[in-house]
Amino acid sequence: MTTSALATKPSRSPARVWWSAFAGSAMEFYDFSVYSAASAVILGPLFFNEAEPAIATILSFATLAIGYVARPIGAVVWGHFGDRIGRKSVLIWTMIVMAIATLGIGVLPTASDIGSLAPVLLVVLRLVQGFAVGGEWGGSVTLATEHSGTKRRAFAGAATAAGASAGYSIGFGVFALVAWLAGDAIADGWWRVPFLLTVVMFAIALFLRLRVEETPIMKAMLESNERVRVPIAVVFGRHWRQVIIGVFVVAGMFATSQAYVGFLVAYGVSNLGYTAAQMLLATTISAGLNVFAGPIASLIADKLGRRTVVLTGIGLLALLTVFMWPLMHTGLFGIVLLTFCLMYTIYGLTYGPVAGILTELFPTQIRYSGISIAYQLASIIGGTTSLVCSALIAGGLGEISIVLYIFLLLAVSAVALLFVPKHNDTDLANVARVGKNSTAQAATS
Repeated sequence: MTTSALATKPSRSPARVWWSAFAGSAMEFYDFSVYSAASAVILGPLFFNEAEPAIATILSFATLAIGYVARPIGAVVWGHFGDRIGRKSVLIWTMIVMAIATLGIGVLPTASDIGSLAPVLLVVLRLVQGFAVGGEWGGSVTLATEHSGTKRRAFAGAATAAGASAGYSIGFGVFALVAWLAGDAIADGWWRVPFLLTVVMFAIALFLRLRVEETPIMKAMLESNERVRVPIAVVFGRHWRQVIIGVFVVAGMFATSQAYVGFLVAYGVSNLGYTAAQMLLATTISAGLNVFAGPIASLIADKLGRRTVVLTGIGLLALLTVFMWPLMHTGLFGIVLLTFCLMYTIYGLTYGPVAGILTELFPTQIRYSGISIAYQLASIIGGTTSLVCSALIAGGLGEISIVLYIFLLLAVSAVALLFVPKHNDTDLANVARVGKNSTAQAATS
């Protein structure tokens, strides 16, 4: 049986599939968010202690950005095997590699212990983190949506987005709690605790993911031997337009999120007089709201259309960005918390349904690779936002330059969405036959 002949039927255990995608994504993005929080609060002075405070912060954000640069490499490697041998087994390995890297950071000596070797090892482990998470989002979305039918596809894909938000919220929450408990003693070793706690997240995610079967259309593809030899070659050789569309669709929403959870956390502490615990608490609560906003928005998107809902979210994000700095400069933590909560609630309108959009851009033979590559290339743009924002401020261009930068990326995302084909009612098994760039023409193994 070929994949194009197989209708994608909803899983007999939809809740199990949904929570598996949620937990796996939560674990990996917990690890990533713990590093984001640490880079904003403490890693600069610990690993770049010879630099001026402002430069140390920029260097710390540079290591954060390096992780995002490694993500497309992970997308290519994990995507290759995910499209060749199966979604489930590859996703288990992405979690294992991420857990090892995060635990490594948790026990890593600082610059005061081993000198210049400390930041080098930090960068290496950060690269491994980025490499691992590069295969998580796309693979998790692929697994969840290929187990779903056409009527709940956006909601199925939203499990990964909701898990990522939960991971961010838990990661920042744990770091905020540690920062509050430790106070000034956080540099004495308390900062390691959130990294070491990844073993708990890993155990839960692994248990749930092992209980999920491979997707039906992937099984059919393996049985009929319709696999392509080199998925990455087909992605860029025949589907490069879809990759470009996917990258630009995601870039704006990604950059807006990172401007808040990365740059504004550090800027609020260093320039606006807020405490680290306050900024981390604002991120924790607001990211937690997105755990619910994303799935709800996706249910609406399954009814009204993905593009309509995501475009609405982009417009509202742009509107909020206009008021971002006046709200941050009030000096009132309650207003800052409200601003963050509004951002993440609106962000759910974009981040939740976008998984369904990316899923429908690529056929089964290269879906894992295509989604992963598009999303992770976009993550470079979004993930470097904290670094870009810090550089804009350091260069004397002022806070308005950050607003304009976010505006530009949101505008690009809105335009890219207009080029997304409408496949809301198309079975994923038949996406290979949609349009001119069918992978039926690709060389099979």
